[in-house]
Amino acid sequence: MRIEMKGIETLHRVLDKLSDVQQRQVPFATAKALNSLAERIRMGERAVMRQRFDRPTGYTMDSMYIRYASKSKQYAEVKIKDSAYKAAPAANWLNTEIVGGPRRQKRSEKALSIAGLGSYWTPGPGAVMDGFGNVGRGFVVKMLSALKAFGEQGYMANRSKSQRSQRKARNFDIFIGTPNGEAMGVWQRVAMGHGTALKPLMWIQNDAPAYRIRFPFDKIAGNTFNAHAPAEFERALREAMATARP
Repeated sequence: MRIEMKGIETLHRVLDKLSDVQQRQVPFATAKALNSLAERIRMGERAVMRQRFDRPTGYTMDSMYIRYASKSKQYAEVKIKDSAYKAAPAANWLNTEIVGGPRRQKRSEKALSIAGLGSYWTPGPGAVMDGFGNVGRGFVVKMLSALKAFGEQGYMANRSKSQRSQRKARNFDIFIGTPNGEAMGVWQRVAMGHGTALKPLMWIQNDAPAYRIRFPFDKIAGNTFNAHAPAEFERALREAMATARP
């Protein structure tokens, strides 16, 4: 989201009344006001994220950054990180919340597709969730490994050769299918009494899950800007004039 002072009628009325000395301070005051507004916008976006998302992670909450304005660059930007080192960038999932529609595949789902086991999955009643309400990463790796979705090399690399690890792998008896006419998913056979029962871990589908708009990023930014831009500019201009050289 790019923010600049163009088109604000109340600001033009202020500018028309400034002296030549005051006019020289306008670029500095504009940059100062834009940066304050950018901070307000980021704070407002984070507040909405806390309200609309279920236990958002620190990684998600810290995904917005500011490109600050200066005297020579009379605009500021509030953006969402679209790159990351050894992790999926937050833009991958936040963009779907911003514009709605089908979401992108996750890394684990791409591995699932490569193995020909499905395209998308969502948690079932037996999924192991982390403290943020997401499917636990270790649980996903364990499922993909058990399903050999990493290929034989990755499958073996994610398992220790110890007897204890091999025993745990045998006990994690899972498969993909539609047992007894149930929905397509990842199912686990679990011991129950003298027999076994089936527990759904993940549901699988080929069509991308569709999302409604929950995080109207541009609207939040626009409302914050319109509400505070005139006051922020006037305050910044007063501060600039107080330190201006005659």
